This record gives sequence, structure tokens and C-alpha cells, in this order.
Amino acid sequence: RYHMEYHLSPGFYSYDHHNIVGMHIDEAVYAGLYYGYGGDGEYADRKKMARSTEEHMLQQAPDTVLALCKAPANVIRKRMKDNPHQNGVLQEKDIDLVIGRFEEEYELSLIKNKFTVDTGTKNIDGSLVEFVEKFEPFITEVDRNKILVQKAKQRGEWV
Repeated sequence: RYHMEYHLSPGFYSYDHHNIVGMHIDEAVYAGLYYGYGGDGEYADRKKMARSTEEHMLQQAPDTVLALCKAPANVIRKRMKDNPHQNGVLQEKDIDLVIGRFEEEYELSLIKNKFTVDTGTKNIDGSLVEFVEKFEPFITEVDRNKILVQKAKQRGEWV
């Protein structure tokens, strides 16, 4: 909870750009399933908290973009077998449930700027290319200008 509150504070949003991985949606999916708190209808229900978190995020950063990176269950099973995470949370028996929950949270999200990337049929480079292509329409004019200035500086064309 401290981690999420910190990432919602005005001080955190005093910087122009952020990449937040998981956070409130991970909490909504995993808290009740694996940690024993915040389940449906319980005190601090994490599904409800996810929407509240998004309200705070959007007040401070209305251009927030949500990306759902996903893969089919068989691909996740293979990845878990071939490259297990030492402290992985997801249990094989829950893969289908968790995939569904992440898709549900994505659909319920208050964040309107959003897209999905299916990592199941691509390698990391291919997934990154798809991510960049789908993110591009959400880049603001201010950011586009900053990119142009940075490229001009790299070419030595900026005074």
C-alpha cells in the first residue's frame, strides 16, 4: 500500500514521465488470490481500490496509457517451465484464472488510452516493436517536440 501511495503522490508526478509496471492492477489480481487480503467485498477490496487508484492517477496525469502485455496459457506454462522465476507468484493451476482477471481489470480500467500486446507469438524484439507502434498514437505534441529536439542535438544540429 505504501508503494502505491508513493506512486500517487503529487511529488512523484512532478516529473514528466513514468513507467509503472503492475502496481494497482497486479494488486487487484493477486492480493485476494495469493496474499489473503483485499478480496471481493472484503475490507480494502483491491478491485475497488484499482479504480480509485486510477482516478488519482488520471487527475495528475490525464494522458496515462495502459498497456496489457499478454500471452496464451500454453505459452505462459512453457515459459514458466523453461525459465522459472525464483520468487514467482503465479501458480500453474491459476494461469487461466489470472489471464482472465488481467483482461477483466484491463476492460474495467478508467484509463481510456490503452492497448494490448500479444507476446505469445513474438520474441522480445518483436513484442517491443508492437509496443512502440501501438504506443505512438498516444505520444503528446509536447513529447513529440522533445523527441525532435533530442534527435537534432544528437545530430549536432541544435544550438
